[in-house]
Amino acid sequence: MMFGSGNTDQWEKDLNLHDIRVACSGDPTRCLENRLNPTTGTIRKYDRIFLGITREKSKAADYALQYSELSKKYPKLYEISFDDFYTFWIGELGEDNIELKKIIDNTKKINPNLKFGMTLYQDQLSLLDNITLTNRRKVDYIHLFLHDRKTNIEGDVQQVKILFPNAKIIAGSYAFDFKSPCTEAVSDHEPCRDSDELTYFKESLERQTTLMKNCKIEAIEFWPAYFGNENQIDFTACLAKGNTSDQCITNTKKMRSQALKIFNSIKPSPTLTLKPTSTPTLSPTSTLTPTNIISKCTQCLGLPKARGKGDANCDGEVDVIDYSLWYKNFQAGHLGTDIKNNWNADFTCDGLVDIIDYSLWYQYFKS
Repeated sequence: MMFGSGNTDQWEKDLNLHDIRVACSGDPTRCLENRLNPTTGTIRKYDRIFLGITREKSKAADYALQYSELSKKYPKLYEISFDDFYTFWIGELGEDNIELKKIIDNTKKINPNLKFGMTLYQDQLSLLDNITLTNRRKVDYIHLFLHDRKTNIEGDVQQVKILFPNAKIIAGSYAFDFKSPCTEAVSDHEPCRDSDELTYFKESLERQTTLMKNCKIEAIEFWPAYFGNENQIDFTACLAKGNTSDQCITNTKKMRSQALKIFNSIKPSPTLTLKPTSTPTLSPTSTLTPTNIISKCTQCLGLPKARGKGDANCDGEVDVIDYSLWYKNFQAGHLGTDIKNNWNADFTCDGLVDIIDYSLWYQYFKS
């Protein structure tokens, strides 16, 4: 997914971009009308909208309630959130758990399916234990960004899961040249050299991608946008390193090229086809041996048809996470030869996770 818009059509196609996150601190009705009006909305083409709302304490709870109601009219609105939540928490909110509870409760008061999220940075996680466990359990999404590309990303994800036990994690990545520290000490703000910046970006994104493949995080979110329109990015932090604008743009393009290579490395092949080598036949006297017949398979609770459409993790979506679960089951089942009745990715309910299940997933993924 992307925080912001302004990308070229080609980049959006290459990244298979369906979800977008934007910010709007103004009146909720105007925010959604400007963005999601079916005819004129600036981001109406995207499937799910994650919206950062006002950080004014006097308005936040009321706006959350308005968004809860408006999300019925604008079903693409998937989440409301607070960007840089920690500074909002210690500043405007004054670490007020009662007010935070009101904001979260209002988010779901009219539409229980509207998600509540917040952006956090890895070096802020140890500073949030004064948020009550009741409130932390109500958070649906954590957008986890890196202040330091060399951080222990896997450990940070685990810490989020402990702090916010019911939250899904979206890993944030700065896919551009910025003034990042080059050591693991957060207090050390010596900027990276260009080559180091690219190396640390590549390594951090590969680790985040591995976490996504292993279903430890739900998605990766890039900031800023303007993929293919890098000349429109605010490069203040990059320029502060002593780079020229051209250097900042060149370095950013290299990072984005690396990101595409990494993503392409995990994409399933769209050219996979099934070519049976022979057609089995049964004579009138043939009988089927029941030893290998599976009479049932695990279905999604509350979504009875989801599994049959390639939804391996039962979240109501058919996406690359389901593919990664299929691949995991496919490998664990010795390339589709082991029979079980509780595979996540047994979409045909025959006890096997094989190429036929992949084909079914791909059909609904592309539809």
